[in-house]
Amino acid sequence: MTLLMAILLIIIVVITVVTDKVFNFVLLTVPIIFAFILGDNIFKVSTYVVTQFASLMQSTGFMLLFAFLYFTMLTKTGMFNTIVNFITSKVKMNAVVLMILTTLIGGFSILTGNFTPAYLITFPILLPLYKKFNVDRGDAFMIAQTAMSAMCFIPWGIGMAYTASSAGLNATHLSKEGMWWGLCFIPVIVLQLIYFAMRHKKINGTFGAVNHEETAQEKQEEAEFERPKMLWINLVIFVIVMIALGIFQIAPYLVFIFATVVTAMLNYPKDYSKIFAEVGPMYVNILIMLLAINVYQAIFNNTGMVKALSDALIQYTPHFLLHYLSIIMLLLCTIFPSKFLTLCTQFSSPLGQVLGFQRLR
Repeated sequence: MTLLMAILLIIIVVITVVTDKVFNFVLLTVPIIFAFILGDNIFKVSTYVVTQFASLMQSTGFMLLFAFLYFTMLTKTGMFNTIVNFITSKVKMNAVVLMILTTLIGGFSILTGNFTPAYLITFPILLPLYKKFNVDRGDAFMIAQTAMSAMCFIPWGIGMAYTASSAGLNATHLSKEGMWWGLCFIPVIVLQLIYFAMRHKKINGTFGAVNHEETAQEKQEEAEFERPKMLWINLVIFVIVMIALGIFQIAPYLVFIFATVVTAMLNYPKDYSKIFAEVGPMYVNILIMLLAINVYQAIFNNTGMVKALSDALIQYTPHFLLHYLSIIMLLLCTIFPSKFLTLCTQFSSPLGQVLGFQRLR
């Protein structure tokens, strides 16, 4: 019965993933219904769900929430835009250099922990240069996306938090192991740059400027939240945050709480509430995402579904094939949407432990 419920739950979640329909809602409700069918009462279900959620928030949730708020404020101050503008103004530009800059700025901008602000840092500033050198915008997006993906091991990133919470791991510990992922991207990035450079030369016949028409630059009013006078202070705080996380290995949630409060008080002592209100909807989405993963994970683990599924796989699957389970799951994740990874990690982690693999591997 437990195995049947596990298989049915997986089928429902896979259908939800493939059709991209109300994913979080399914993770919040369907596992609870299945837990009741398996005989657990409301008190038992609520106990292990709340326990799991408390553990999740302690290891990942608080860090993710405050990191998102900190980097949102830092982006609003204009610090990242100022740094990128300075770099582009000091470099002798051609199409190849522009592609390399796209890689570097893309990798730097994803330190915000979220792809949305990373895109807003990278592309608006470089877009005029793409037009000047006629660099294909689709090529530029793939170059930036690859660089951002290489940096996705940062523990405060939404992707890392999502994966860690799904697998029941600490995001910081998983990040240390995942740091090596970035090295695997280096040859990919190099080959990609070579390919797109050759493609650009074939289309345009030159790496130099193609569009020589200069447009008059319009003076823009300073954005409401920009703080150019606070650039160096914000930069020093940012460096301190990176040192605290990378060298002294202070608890990330504590670092980001401190950085958030200090940045808010220095830059927005009277109107920080406006930024907090702007971030609010995203906060709700993140909390719903974490809660949905938590409910799914808690019920899948505490009702015996994981054990039943793992036992069935070990019993009916050729043993040599089980050792390649992670590769098989990875191939499936390239076919289905990225949320399929949430499903895979639920039973691949405990199954790996049964086969003798370390959980972080």
